[in-house]
Amino acid sequence: MEKPRKVVLPSDLSIEQKIGQMVIAQAFGRFRSDSAAEYVALQRLVEEVHISGFKIYHGYALGMLMLATHLEAHSDVPLFFASDLEMGLGQQFADAPRFPPAAAFGAAGSLELAFRSGKQVGQEALRLGINLIFAPLLDLHSPGDRYFGSRCISSDPYITAEIGSHFFLGVTEAGALSTAKYFPSNGDQKFYDDGSTINMQKRERLEQWEWLPFVTAIRTGVSAVMVSHGAFPGLDAIPWNSAAGVIPASLSRQVVTEILRKELEFDGLIITDALNLPFLRRYTMREIARNAVSAGSDVLVALTTPQDALEAIKGIYDSLDQGLVSEVQIDQSVRRILNAKRKISLKRLGLQPLQLESNLFGSDESLAVIVEIAEKAITLLKKPEKDFPILERPTSFMGILVGLSKAVEQILPDHWQPWHTFSHVEGVSVNWIEIDPLKAIQNQLSPVNDYKTVILVPLQSEDETVNATLTLLNHLNEIGKHVILALPLSPNEAVKLAPLAWASLWMPDFYQASRWALLSIITGGRQATGQIRQSIWVPK
Repeated sequence: MEKPRKVVLPSDLSIEQKIGQMVIAQAFGRFRSDSAAEYVALQRLVEEVHISGFKIYHGYALGMLMLATHLEAHSDVPLFFASDLEMGLGQQFADAPRFPPAAAFGAAGSLELAFRSGKQVGQEALRLGINLIFAPLLDLHSPGDRYFGSRCISSDPYITAEIGSHFFLGVTEAGALSTAKYFPSNGDQKFYDDGSTINMQKRERLEQWEWLPFVTAIRTGVSAVMVSHGAFPGLDAIPWNSAAGVIPASLSRQVVTEILRKELEFDGLIITDALNLPFLRRYTMREIARNAVSAGSDVLVALTTPQDALEAIKGIYDSLDQGLVSEVQIDQSVRRILNAKRKISLKRLGLQPLQLESNLFGSDESLAVIVEIAEKAITLLKKPEKDFPILERPTSFMGILVGLSKAVEQILPDHWQPWHTFSHVEGVSVNWIEIDPLKAIQNQLSPVNDYKTVILVPLQSEDETVNATLTLLNHLNEIGKHVILALPLSPNEAVKLAPLAWASLWMPDFYQASRWALLSIITGGRQATGQIRQSIWVPK
């Protein structure tokens, strides 16, 4: 059995170990063998440069568990295994349950569900070795947003603050760490082709409105805050070589140290967003890392290759050698890192080996939470002429999915996954067909003739899908069909299409729980009680 280890003190570490603790590298949640080149490169980061941990991207549960177990065995200091889990393990792992996006929590309006979700996500993540969860997202939704969409809880800072804080309190209850992102709140931002963004809001607006969820999270004890790569000239207008033309917040000492660390009095982990965006790569990773640590960040997320992590470490050395940071600042960052690792559930910190458990994820409680969120989040955007139920059971009708084949494949295979207990609604049969927006639409519609009622579901917000949906709507209306638009899009996109159909509903996603809830509402099993909490026009 692996020898029990403890989280050491900063004074126990060499300068090489301290600097290694300030960098997170990239890994995928898979494991082939301890001789595979991919794994050997990760093991070298652990053994030779004392890397703090890894940001985990797509994989499978057993592969993730094996990866975490093997790498932990080679580390002197317990490792961070971090991942973007805004929608639970299913966001990264193909065989795990996927929670609805954050907008669903806002629409459902339940603090209890937010807490239960955070707790379930934290528990299931820890079972796979993931201990640092990059969620919740606390950016406020803006009416013109086409990027964050359903990832935002709400446009209201008070609602976002309450729901976001209850989510991370659930994660904390489970024994994992959560991360409030992306300070100072991207909100109303403009995008450029190189990936840079700019937010022109004045400091007064940011401070009184956009920062409220972050201030609440900090005062409630959130473990980490992730800083945005967006430019905020109202906070720091230093020129930068990007289309936005202004230094990113993540590299700004004014934002990271003067505002977040000092003014907001946050003494937890400050983490950069991934340092691999195209506009950042006009500079070397070494230069970016030097600027990030000089700004005051504790942990640099240096993606995407092992070499990027090595270059980031060199950048930290550069900042120290050039007098941009002191060894005292390095020690302070390492103290925060080790304190954070000390908070993680001890069973998952390498003090005991990770073990394959009989119930890794998909427990009855987890699935019950997913279903309840979906049920309470679905929002009626346009009522039919006849109120629900519009169809009495038993009944059958046509369902049309509009989307590029990749989008359909990502969503539909989940009906056979064994962790689903809610695969259908009794007495209701839906004949689903797929419409590819890049092919002639009329040639794909022959099955529709046998049905009076049609559920039309655009799966993407891309122009091709939206235009194909409009064409379908016009055709189905002309031939006298009752079209129910089910809109698993960002609320902004959903309300543009909603008035054109016989009845319209917004839903947070189109995974199994939401499909079940949709059919139950249409056929009278329950009412649509959700309320979109984003700043958009909702048709009456």
